[in-house]
Order: sequence, then C-alpha cells, then structure tokens
Amino acid sequence: MSNSNRKYTATSRMNITSLVDITMMLLIIFMIASPLMHGKVDLNLPKSRAAHSYEEEATVISISKDRIIYVGKTPMSIDEFASKIKELKEVRNISQVNLKADEGLNYGLIMEVIGYIKEAEIENLGLVAIPEKNK
Repeated sequence: MSNSNRKYTATSRMNITSLVDITMMLLIIFMIASPLMHGKVDLNLPKSRAAHSYEEEATVISISKDRIIYVGKTPMSIDEFASKIKELKEVRNISQVNLKADEGLNYGLIMEVIGYIKEAEIENLGLVAIPEKNK
C-alpha cells in the first residue's frame, strides 16, 4: 500500500516548459510581424546637403528600385499611377506631394512621375533625401 501512495505524491518543482514554449513562440511572431507593421517602403534615399525635414501630412509617393510606385502604401505601375494621381487630386484635393525615390533609379522614370504629378496640377512637390552631415 505504501508503493501506491508513493506514485501520487505532490512535487514541489514547477514545470515551466509550456511557459517557455509560448514565450518563444510569441517572440518569434513579434520578430516577424514588427517590420510588417512599420508600413513604409524600403528605399535607399540619396544624401544631400540641401535636405531637410518634410511634412508628414503631405501625400507621399515612393518609387522603389524595382520601378514600383507606391502612393502611401499602395503599390502600382506607372500606367496606373497616371490615373490614380489625377483621381487623388479630384477626390481628396491634395495640394502637396513628397516624392521619395531610390538613389539607383533611372532619372527618366523619376521625371515621368514628376510629369504626371504636374499634369494633375499639383504644384507643391517636395523631393525627399537624407541630410548629409557636414564635415
């Protein structure tokens, strides 16, 4: 009878294996999800001494090195952009646009995007760059 009681005795050790597993799983989920929550387009902006901070409330148009144009976070081709920028001007009555482009891009594509912005009669256009440190 003493052997059967010995099987079911309480131990004072706490099993934290499940807690560690859940913690590690949450850590991995947050490590994967945090860059996605950032929500900005990954660009390698050029450096310039003339660069200064820009207004965040203006509409941001980004051009990635893959030649994909983003209006805010929405990706589109150059053909879609031409109609989208006119639609934004008419519907949301935007008056200012900040253009961010990867420094390795073809100058012709950037000028084409600027042309569509000007064609939509948006006169305030800011070109975004990273401030260069003075030596």
